Amino acid sequence: MNTRMLVTVSITLSIVSCVFLLSLYFDRPTIYLVANSVVPVYSSLEQASSSLSHNSITDLEPDQAVEIIQCIDVKHYQLYKIRLPNGQIGFVDEGRYVLIRDGKPSSC
Repeated sequence: MNTRMLVTVSITLSIVSCVFLLSLYFDRPTIYLVANSVVPVYSSLEQASSSLSHNSITDLEPDQAVEIIQCIDVKHYQLYKIRLPNGQIGFVDEGRYVLIRDGKPSSC
């Protein structure tokens, strides 16, 4: 093979690999947070991570499921950025809940 053909094959394989890896990333199943009891939801990461914060924007009711948008590492625990049913974004820290992916308990 000549050099030009090797470069073309190399570029093609790189593109195919990138498309494959991107499809794996974007085809990941959604993770849901399902409340086991009343769970407070805060409007900001700062409020959710503050031990003094008592001003939640809403509460998740038992068995209510919401989509997790992002898992955020904070010190030795995680906070969850969620999408509420009305589309509003909120943050969850404390509370009794389980994370579910594909109908099974999961983690971020």
